[in-house]
Amino acid sequence: QDKPAWKIHEANIAIQSFAEKNDTPLLISGDVHYIHAKDQEIFETALAIKDGKRIYDTDRRLASHQLHLQSQEEITHGLENAWWSAETITQWFSTIQTIVNRIDITIPMDTILFPKYEVPEDISKLYTEQKEKLIV
Repeated sequence: QDKPAWKIHEANIAIQSFAEKNDTPLLISGDVHYIHAKDQEIFETALAIKDGKRIYDTDRRLASHQLHLQSQEEITHGLENAWWSAETITQWFSTIQTIVNRIDITIPMDTILFPKYEVPEDISKLYTEQKEKLIV
């Protein structure tokens, strides 16, 4: 979100107006790229590595805002600073709770859920031959 806050707010007002006219509830959502706020530097380091940059490069990508898993208090504070009323924020959290209450899921804790991929024989052989050089 490299747009000015007032532009984002203007777009959000239009979305809210559309939702009200169409009797569609809104909710709060956001990106989560890392769990704790203190991990932002680690995330930015990973971005630099991915982009072939160094952490001290001035043209490397930075996290544009906090992308950690935020508490309800952090979210509320951010929305209040973005000119949303407490009533609106409460309604958005209520919509989330309504959705959560409809979910019934059981995740087995004793089962590996990742898919198993067969490694082609030539890759497996190459790994076996070279693994001592790969593992430091």
